[in-house]
Amino acid sequence: MTEQHKQRFLGPWVGETQGCEMPAHLWSIRDQYGMSHVTIDTTWEGASGVGGLLALLRDFEGQPAFWLESYKPHATGLALLLDASHFVIPDWDTNDTRGHLGPSFDVIFSRPGVAELNARDVWRRFVKTTTYTAMVRHIRGLATATEVQKAERATLTT
Repeated sequence: MTEQHKQRFLGPWVGETQGCEMPAHLWSIRDQYGMSHVTIDTTWEGASGVGGLLALLRDFEGQPAFWLESYKPHATGLALLLDASHFVIPDWDTNDTRGHLGPSFDVIFSRPGVAELNARDVWRRFVKTTTYTAMVRHIRGLATATEVQKAERATLTT
């Protein structure tokens, strides 16, 4: 992970849960612990409290990504930068109002402003890719490292 990749994640983001009506995820990503980590200040739209997450920067299929580190099993995930204004975390939102029971939903994050207007379209295009399939399988523990690598190679050759 290069410093340039890290810089692309820093700053404010607004997350929209796909497939479930939820308040917006409001995140501020800050540099932390040198080259390999960032800190995320997180809250829900309309909430007064702020929580914190630590993320380990990495690449996934050659694209900038980060792995969320948490002591809560429902608060771990793999985030992938899709373009300068969007990143996605598949299976991220477990709908805290259900006590983390039931299905989980993808969250597409956008830079505040104009980028929020086309976030759903960016997400819809992304879920049709083999990268998305590989991420979901990896997150759910259904893919071995070899299977994920094969999916990465297949994506690079298509």
